[in-house]
Amino acid sequence: MRKIKLFKLITYFTLIDRWICLISLLSAHLLLAQNEPYEKSFTGYSDYLSKNYGIQCEFPKGFEDLNEYFVANQISENASSGWIYGPIMETRDKECLLMYPALLLFTSKSDREWNYKIEQINKEMKNETSATQIKPDVNNLFPRSQIESEIKASMGLVDGYGDTIWDAEGFNLDDYITVISGEKAKSKFNADSVYIYNIPLDKPFREKYTYRVGMILSKKNRVTMLFKWYFTEKGKLNDDQYIRLINNTINYKEEFKYVD
Repeated sequence: MRKIKLFKLITYFTLIDRWICLISLLSAHLLLAQNEPYEKSFTGYSDYLSKNYGIQCEFPKGFEDLNEYFVANQISENASSGWIYGPIMETRDKECLLMYPALLLFTSKSDREWNYKIEQINKEMKNETSATQIKPDVNNLFPRSQIESEIKASMGLVDGYGDTIWDAEGFNLDDYITVISGEKAKSKFNADSVYIYNIPLDKPFREKYTYRVGMILSKKNRVTMLFKWYFTEKGKLNDDQYIRLINNTINYKEEFKYVD
């Protein structure tokens, strides 16, 4: 039987008719708490990103590390959409909170080929004769799917189980996001695209943060990075200035090649 590292299993996404199915945030949080993939420090985190995903990450000026890692962060109490975050840091003026992604998603070609073989075996066991196809590359589909899931969760566009209603009538994702691409995205992070979008809060986060902004860094055939920004009423007035503080502190290395 093929061995899979636990953290890779935690971050694994099964491609089914709804494209992506994220495992329980609570389960992932508990597993990570017992099987930490890196030391709980910014140095440990940045070393992990560099070695495993080819991303250079420097500590941004103006922030203080809160020493919080592998924290489950749900978009809404009634929705399953969310992520695992850490490190988490706060600006020195206490008006802005920034969450880095603890979970990172990358599905390799061999992963997709393996899934194809498993699906073939399952069909043979059920005596099914329909053709089996290798699923699309989830790495490049993931950013917009995750954004849609988070925005719809904040809007209450979920079913009775808290799952995203993907075919909600009248919903146009492009109405809710700002996309930075081309030379601008490359000069800031060496990314292909930067997605920025507002995610309304049900109630203040940690009692004082009343605004939430999602930010995703994306590069073709590379791991996606999901960030969350929280602002106080005062901090929201200068949100662009805070967000600019991480420009050039994160960089996708061109020469990196993912290794299974």
